[in-house]
Amino acid sequence: DLEWGPTLQEAARMPVFYFAWLTCICYSIGGCMAGYLANFATMELGYSIQFGSTVAIVFTVGVIICSSLLGYLNDRFGVRAGLVWGAVFSVSGMSMMIMSMEGSSLLLLAAAIVMGLGGSMYTVQAPLIARSTLGGKHYATIWAVMMTGNSLAGAASFGPMGLFFDRTGSYRGAFILCITMFILAMIFGW
Repeated sequence: DLEWGPTLQEAARMPVFYFAWLTCICYSIGGCMAGYLANFATMELGYSIQFGSTVAIVFTVGVIICSSLLGYLNDRFGVRAGLVWGAVFSVSGMSMMIMSMEGSSLLLLAAAIVMGLGGSMYTVQAPLIARSTLGGKHYATIWAVMMTGNSLAGAASFGPMGLFFDRTGSYRGAFILCITMFILAMIFGW
């Protein structure tokens, strides 16, 4: 029923509000690595700019598939199923990205599609978590506040992801940080 739910002031006194918000913030931070896939392929792995663009396109195809399936998955099996989906595909895809550092272009493309299959967690899963835990009655007001925090966290974390490469010559640390964020999102969201 979409007609239930606390006001923003009531929600702010509920632990579930903060767990939902932490989940969304983790998705925001963890999702930043997607913006570096072409850089990862070209700068770190030494592939051509055209191939780096292909990696980004393959990731985007995965995101499109994810967006289509994630809503269905949540409707059919609940929000927890979506949390598991995101953790499995995001963590697997980023782990495969790390493995692709050994020089396999096919593994890199496979990693991009797998990572893309978890790529809609911020845009699809996060609002579903907010709505399912806090109801629909005051959803627009609550989500506007949450989204502001999510966006600020994402904006503040995007630059530091690039610093991993600037400081170490590798995105490995950024992938590990993002893997951690997707695992934490599943734990907080659960």
